[in-house]
Amino acid sequence: MTPAPLARRPVVIQGGIHGGTGVGVTSWRLANAVARTGQLGVVAGTGLDVLLARRLQVGDPGGHVRRAVADFPLPDVARRVVERYLRPEGHDAEPYVPVLRPGVRPDAHRDELTVVGSFVEVWLAKEGHSGLVGVDLLVKLSTATPAVVYGAMLAGVDVVLAGAGIPGEIAHQLDELAEHRAGTVTVDVAGGPAAQVTLDPTTLAPRDGLPPLRRPTFLAIVSSHVLAQDLGEGSARPDGVVVEGPVAAIGLPFWLAGGYGEPQRVRAALEAGAAGVQVGTLFALARESGLRESLREQLLERLRDGTLEVPTGATAGQPTATLGADLAGARRLDSEHWLHGGNADGWTAAEAVAWLLRDVEVPRARAQPVSSGV
Repeated sequence: MTPAPLARRPVVIQGGIHGGTGVGVTSWRLANAVARTGQLGVVAGTGLDVLLARRLQVGDPGGHVRRAVADFPLPDVARRVVERYLRPEGHDAEPYVPVLRPGVRPDAHRDELTVVGSFVEVWLAKEGHSGLVGVDLLVKLSTATPAVVYGAMLAGVDVVLAGAGIPGEIAHQLDELAEHRAGTVTVDVAGGPAAQVTLDPTTLAPRDGLPPLRRPTFLAIVSSHVLAQDLGEGSARPDGVVVEGPVAAIGLPFWLAGGYGEPQRVRAALEAGAAGVQVGTLFALARESGLRESLREQLLERLRDGTLEVPTGATAGQPTATLGADLAGARRLDSEHWLHGGNADGWTAAEAVAWLLRDVEVPRARAQPVSSGV
């Protein structure tokens, strides 16, 4: 299936901690703020089942979850999730209601919770504007992927990104789930044969009760142009790639990541033929970030006094970096923010986007507001 065309191709893709997979940090508030600037706001696709359950159990402050759930197109599914987890009075000394861990054994309740959790995060990110919103997946944590993808599609997600592994099955999943057919992912099992995890949308509701869906654009996040070329030549072909390294001609639209969080680097990427860049640190430290405010303040203080270190390493055989390669850009933005009348609270997502794009000619019009919902 051909993906629905994007309203416009973004120059800036908002990343975050671990490339957009910081649970609750690369959040709907941050994605919403970035999308309103005309660039691609991204929510993390990891842990959305637990995130939804916890938000409901602390009473759903602000009513954001219930506002989104009211628009969920499968009301019986939404009702079961809310009835199980919502505590209107908030959390007390009682333990949280447990959430079943992702696994290879089928579980209808877990699927429903994950689908609704993904829907809520994307719906809130898209609320009140006509900008672009994506969801970022970790290939190495793939057991929940079909349910996350389907929930995001029910909310009208524009782009699915996938990295931290070889995203060879995502394109086919999008094709199948957009037609309400079963989406399957292969999961490697240590010490045993590979298993498959499947979400069949007709287990959520009869086929005639499922709404029409559009297939989102798929961007693969890869570490080299060699892998990008391999993906681009097979049946797993993405619609574009985010490349964390040097790039040769790959025949696909590409965005550069890793150290491109400065205006001159954005300009250099565009001059090299890139469609744009992915930037994480500037947005992870923005006011709309899901970081706890006291922690964000500590990080800003350490950024300013030069003591903020960037741990790098590997998880499950995949390279990782926390608040990584855009650290130099964050220092520059922070210093210039102060010079132009900023304060200790740091910058907003919109200010970060404007700073990144100041040296290039791109449409700057804000996304026009639309009514809430899909």
